[in-house]
Amino acid sequence: MIRHSDLNQHQSHTLLKRLFKIVAPRPLLAAVRDYREIDANKRATYVRLRMLRWLRLRRDRPKVSARARRFLFICYGNIMRSPMAAALLRRRVANDGRTVAIESAGTNARAGRSAEPRAIAAAVAHGISLDEHGATLVTEEAMRTADVVFAMDYRNETELVHRFPWAEDRIALLGAFALDGCVDASIPDPYSQDDATLEECYARLVVAVDAVARQLDGSTERT
Repeated sequence: MIRHSDLNQHQSHTLLKRLFKIVAPRPLLAAVRDYREIDANKRATYVRLRMLRWLRLRRDRPKVSARARRFLFICYGNIMRSPMAAALLRRRVANDGRTVAIESAGTNARAGRSAEPRAIAAAVAHGISLDEHGATLVTEEAMRTADVVFAMDYRNETELVHRFPWAEDRIALLGAFALDGCVDASIPDPYSQDDATLEECYARLVVAVDAVARQLDGSTERT
């Protein structure tokens, strides 16, 4: 038998949750969702990184070092975001005649998996081919050899820092390079979203990668 007081408490809790969703800004809601979905043993890392960022003790948009020659793009499955970002930067530096190494990988990639069909189709609109892409799981060797590691979102960042704590200083959020002062630095995974969301994701990748390439202008040796 449900008591009247228990029912009122449940109704109040439901109303508070609805109110929180209405009042709380989208980045805060996303942070709460991420926290709940992250493995319990990684939550401390997630909270620490987010707190450092909120306190302005962790830079969202680090400068790409003039000595950087190896770049690694990381997402979850390495079938949508990171291969597209890597291909965009390869095209940009190839056009500029620069000598750099650009790779992509996933924190939960299935080795050899092809790019997601919708990603392949969407990439074509940007002049990029992902037809030959095969997913790669991020390795310690890849992390050690990379000068800059671009994570697509906060959860990727958390996973990387948790696995490779010694590489924390070289991990940056790619979306931060395209910030306009109000957009969140995370570039969410469009895998389970609609085509419009995927196209928005790729548009952000184009802007972010272009910003990274502009930082390389004048700092990377020509061939």
